Amino acid sequence: MKHIYFLLFISLSVLVQAQNVGIGTMAPDTSAIIEMKSTNKGILIPRITEAARLQIIDPAHGLLVFQTSSSNANSLQGFYYFDGSYDSWYRIGASNQIGIGTENPHPKAILEMKSTSQGVLFPTLTTAQRNAITNPPNGLHIFNSNERCLNYYDATNQVWNCYCAECKTVVINITTNQQNLDFYDLVQNNPSPKYVVNISPGVTISASTAGGDAFIFTTMTFPAAITIVNNGTIAGAGGVGGKAVINGNTAGTCPGTIFPSSGGSGGDAILTKTGVTISIKNYGIIAGGGGGGKPGSNVGETGYGGGGGGGAGIINGLGGHGGGNAWANQFGSCNTSYVGIGGLNGTATSGGDGGAGVGGGTDGTAGGARGSDGVGIVGGIFGGGAGAGGKAIRGGSGNSITNFGSGQYFGLVD
Repeated sequence: MKHIYFLLFISLSVLVQAQNVGIGTMAPDTSAIIEMKSTNKGILIPRITEAARLQIIDPAHGLLVFQTSSSNANSLQGFYYFDGSYDSWYRIGASNQIGIGTENPHPKAILEMKSTSQGVLFPTLTTAQRNAITNPPNGLHIFNSNERCLNYYDATNQVWNCYCAECKTVVINITTNQQNLDFYDLVQNNPSPKYVVNISPGVTISASTAGGDAFIFTTMTFPAAITIVNNGTIAGAGGVGGKAVINGNTAGTCPGTIFPSSGGSGGDAILTKTGVTISIKNYGIIAGGGGGGKPGSNVGETGYGGGGGGGAGIINGLGGHGGGNAWANQFGSCNTSYVGIGGLNGTATSGGDGGAGVGGGTDGTAGGARGSDGVGIVGGIFGGGAGAGGKAIRGGSGNSITNFGSGQYFGLVD
C-alpha cells in the first residue's frame, strides 16, 4: 500500500511541475492548464440560484456559474459569466445573442447595448483611410473625421454613403440610350456633393455628330464627386477626315485656292471641368473618338492629294474629299470636281483608310482608332494635319477609370 501512495505522490508532483493537469488523460495539451477527456461524462459547473449569484462578493473577472432559478424574464435560467470590465453578469444565450449592459438581449436583436451614461464609439477614419479598405462588406460603418459624419458602405452601388444631408450620395440610374447627355439636366433640382451614376448593361451614351462629346459635365454649377458604375458604352464620335486642296480659278465666283482642312478631332467620351471629379468603375466600354486622318497634298497643276480617313466612333467620322478643281459655271455658281480619291469613313472601332493621291499628289492618311490621333502630324500652320483623338475623360484633374472584368477604355484620362 505504501508503494501505491508513493507512486501517486510522484505522479501528482510531475503534473504540478508541468503546470498543467490531465483528467482522463496522461498527456494533457501543453497549452492547457487543465484538460479533461471522457466518452461518457461531462463537466458540472457550480449550480446556484439567482439570489446566490447576486450575493457573490467581488466576483472574479470570468467567473462562471449555472443559475438554476428564474425570477423574471430578465433573469432566465442558464449559464452566467461575470465581466469585470463592466461589473456585470451576462447570460450565455443559446441563440448566439450578445447583450452589453443587459443580461437578456431582446429576442429580435443579435446585439443589444444598454446604458444611461455611455454611447457607442465607431472607428474614426479619414476619407483616405476609409477608401483604402478593400472589398468592404455591405453595411460596414465608420465615423468619417473629414466629413464629421457616420458613413456606411452601400455594396449595391459600390459607394460610401453618409447619414448627414451635407454629404449624402444621390443615385442616378441610366437605363436607356442617350446622345449628348448633359448631367446637369438630370440633377439640377437635386444638388449634392456626391453622386453615383449606374449605367445599365446594353445602354449606349454617344454623341450625335462627328467629333461630338458623349457625356457632358461642364454645365454643372456646383462642385461634386461623381462615381460612375459603367456596364454599358460611353463613346465620343470620330473626327472627320482631312480635306485636300481645291484649286480655284482666277476669276468669277471661285477665285484663288481653297486651302486644305485638317482632320477633325475625335469627341470625348466624358467632358468635365475643375471641381467636378469623375471616378469610374468600368465593366463596359469607354472610348474617345478617333481623330481624322491627314489629307494628301496637291503637287503641281496635275497632282491631286487624297482625302484623310474618318476617325473611329459609334458615330464615326466621314472620310475627307480628295483634291480637285473649282470653276464658275454659266449660272454664276461654283462647280467642283474632285480628282484625288476621298478617304474612307471610320468604323465603330477603327479609323478609315486615307484616299490615294492622283497624278503625283500624295495620299491621305488613315483616321485614328478609338481614342487615338489620326495618322500624321496633328494640326498644321495652314491646316492639312491630322486630328487629335478624343479622351476617355477630358477636363479637371484627379479623374480615374478602373477596369473590372471585361471592361476597357480607350483614350487618355485627365
